[in-house]
Amino acid sequence: MRTFYYRWSKDFLEAGKKRLSGDTVREATTDEVKDLRAEKAALKETLAELFMENPVLKKKRARGWRGRYMRYSASEKYEIIQLVQHSDLSVKRTLARLDIHKSTLDNWLGRYHDGGLDALEDKKPQPSLAWNRVPADHREALIDFALRETDLSLRELAVRCTD
Repeated sequence: MRTFYYRWSKDFLEAGKKRLSGDTVREATTDEVKDLRAEKAALKETLAELFMENPVLKKKRARGWRGRYMRYSASEKYEIIQLVQHSDLSVKRTLARLDIHKSTLDNWLGRYHDGGLDALEDKKPQPSLAWNRVPADHREALIDFALRETDLSLRELAVRCTD
């Protein structure tokens, strides 16, 4: 702790010596500071207007800003990709404003680069391969066996088939 204090004190004194010797960069005048602040405020207002005019964001606001689990069409996904890529803000800040995860954008970008705009369409959910599904080549034999042995229960059929 003491070393930090002495290091800070030394840096402070060195900066003071440079300041007194005239080795400084010219500081902005009061008028320049006021102009920069006014320009900054105008840019913030413009950004806010553009943000609210964006149709994707209007849709999002109309739905109550649910955000994270919203479904977007392929054209909306493409529009979001373009918005993020051409935004003056960083990708992280732009995605934060849109309430979209970076992984989601990465997923969309990968799909877009692989298959174009059509690849951005939502895919219908399909069941994954069942671990206990009977292969097609054995299915017919099992059905024939079950039709021949109608007096057996399902368990008895299963035991006899596996034997």
